[in-house]
Amino acid sequence: MVFLSCESGAAVRAIGETIVRQMAGVALDGDELAHKICGWRAQNLFRCGVLLDLAVRHDEDARAQTQGFRDVVGDKEHAWLFAPPYGKEHINHFHANAIVESGERLIHEKDGAAKEKGTDQGTAAGHAARKLPGVVVGKALQVNGGNDGSSGEADYSKMKIGMLLNNTVTDGGWNQAMAESMERSKKELGLKDDQVIIVESLPDGSTEADSTIVQLVDEGCNLIIGASSGFTVNVNAAAQQYPDVYFTQFEGLSADNYCSFTCWDIEAIFMCGYAAALMSDVNELGFVAAQPQASVVRAIDAWAAGAKAANPDATVQVAWVNSWYDPAGDKECANSLLQKGIKCLGYHGSTTAVAQAAQEAGAYCTGFHIDMHDYAPKAVLTSFCWNWTPIFNEIITSIATDSFTNDVKYANMADGAATIAPWNTDIMPEDVVAKCDEMKQKIINGEYTVMAGPLSDNKGNELLKDGETFNLEQLIDCYWLLDNVIGTLP
Repeated sequence: MVFLSCESGAAVRAIGETIVRQMAGVALDGDELAHKICGWRAQNLFRCGVLLDLAVRHDEDARAQTQGFRDVVGDKEHAWLFAPPYGKEHINHFHANAIVESGERLIHEKDGAAKEKGTDQGTAAGHAARKLPGVVVGKALQVNGGNDGSSGEADYSKMKIGMLLNNTVTDGGWNQAMAESMERSKKELGLKDDQVIIVESLPDGSTEADSTIVQLVDEGCNLIIGASSGFTVNVNAAAQQYPDVYFTQFEGLSADNYCSFTCWDIEAIFMCGYAAALMSDVNELGFVAAQPQASVVRAIDAWAAGAKAANPDATVQVAWVNSWYDPAGDKECANSLLQKGIKCLGYHGSTTAVAQAAQEAGAYCTGFHIDMHDYAPKAVLTSFCWNWTPIFNEIITSIATDSFTNDVKYANMADGAATIAPWNTDIMPEDVVAKCDEMKQKIINGEYTVMAGPLSDNKGNELLKDGETFNLEQLIDCYWLLDNVIGTLP
């Protein structure tokens, strides 16, 4: 597997409120506007045909100069919603006429020797001709597990895959989970190291991401994966520009050569909250949350629902970090909750700081994205873990067998996609482990439905009536806090 590291080279200018309003076609202001933008990402998966018909047309020289939203046209055939997946503090900072700074990159060969390569960033052709920045050919990640989605009839020898990450493959969170999932797919499908290229640390929505896609295509990639919802604008444009290349995007859009993927994650997150409440000797629990985005809010709610299922009196206080990656901020928020007497924490972010803070305080926590046990073995009860391997295998195999479809690819806990790490039996009593195993099996068997009605938010609004359940669209667009959650949405 080839790993690439890209430092940010883009200076992103603000998108004005006027442009946002024009894109949306609705009159919104303040918090309402922020919520609509944040919630749009959920609708990207469904042809609901409301609010916005959008297509982005790139200038001929967009790859080398600017790429923004000034050329927005209606496209009735592809009536999909499109917007950046950020909270309100990011609304004015998403991919508007980003400027690529020229410079030099280092290309590292297998022997570790670095060779300087010049760059030609003056034209679109120059971008296409450039070598990939910061190429590192190294040892593949050592991971275990995964589901075998290979087909004996598939010819994987012609596959070459590029993946875009917005952080490093060792970030201890989201990007590491993506990279590890792809490594499992590589092993299970028999792909060679040079058939997978992972590009690290690309800024979401940047022209640097655009130029990297061009370079990946030039390198022969016939499948490109946007591993962050922030790459939606980049992948959407590239899918239109390269109809003979396949694209897939986390919670993205759809076209003939383009599908999105997601995961029914609430069941596994629910189990983390369930275990936490069983291990807490007080009713008050805490949750350290990254960004006020629907996926994070959904995680808070699922975790709180699990806590309430284990202890009807359980409450969950939320502390917002307002960053995807801020170890110091994560630790500060964790300590602020622990100082209130809270004994167990949930988490949605991409650092190990919360787990370490919990261990230092003699408290418990659950991890997120990857198994965080080794970072805090005396504190981590279990972790919510992404395993995208079944979905990656499905997409790769469909291309290798000429059977690609653009429907949304998703899986759940029973499929092994959204999983929980092994219970920490060193700190969890046998009876607690037994209760957790029993609840997990009920969910897998369909005997227990996570977050079923009656259900209300913490403002007293009814969400579900007795017997009702959420569908995938409703959960992906989740932007409310359950009635046992103490806190507000920023």
